[in-house]
Amino acid sequence: MNAAANATPNGHTIGLAAGEICMFQHLGISDLGPDSIKPIMQYTVTPSTVTVHEDSGWDTLEDFVSYAEDNSVTMSNSGTGGTYHIAGAGFALEAGIDGNVEHVPYDGGDPAITAVVNGEADVTASGAPEVAPQVNDGPLECLGVMADSEHSALPDVPTLADEGYDLQLGSWLANFVSTDVDDETYEQIVETWEEIYEDDDFVSFMEDGGYEMKQRTGDELDEFMSTQYEKYGEIISELGLDG
Repeated sequence: MNAAANATPNGHTIGLAAGEICMFQHLGISDLGPDSIKPIMQYTVTPSTVTVHEDSGWDTLEDFVSYAEDNSVTMSNSGTGGTYHIAGAGFALEAGIDGNVEHVPYDGGDPAITAVVNGEADVTASGAPEVAPQVNDGPLECLGVMADSEHSALPDVPTLADEGYDLQLGSWLANFVSTDVDDETYEQIVETWEEIYEDDDFVSFMEDGGYEMKQRTGDELDEFMSTQYEKYGEIISELGLDG
């Protein structure tokens, strides 16, 4: 991301920003932030979930929160300081159960999910497409998706907004160029990206790969990144991970 942000501003170098660009400064690992880039278009989102074992006895998000208000629980994630760790911690803070949630990092999403399958952890904060196979055909149950709309991989799972929590956390991807790229060149790139987003081959590629399509451009994308930056800053500070 730094390489693309600092590339020669002629429009020939396109960068790919993930949600972590809203976290780096708060974590103290890089000066790179949303203001360091000129975003073109967000095209996909992978929201985090709150997922438990089907034998947990928690059939709803309210059941889980009620239990965790008075009892300790372990929540697995794909790595300390990563997107899903922060998402899980954000949910715990929002639900008022952060004091009873122990966040357990694993080396990637699959081990974090397997930990709940095997009973090593009570709940996992993992991406919707990653948990979907174990939810749809395995022993896991997803209690909520941290998005503003249902996820195609988990069509029957409520959003956290449905459950009263205003959280949109997880992974997302957006292309960008250097902030010094001139307006004419930038507009040409945006127009091209919008055509690609509507292209049948691209839509098929996204569907075949299990990617959830989500388009944001212009002011909407700027506002989204700003909101994400602020939210991640709050969570990281609460966790004591700020650099």
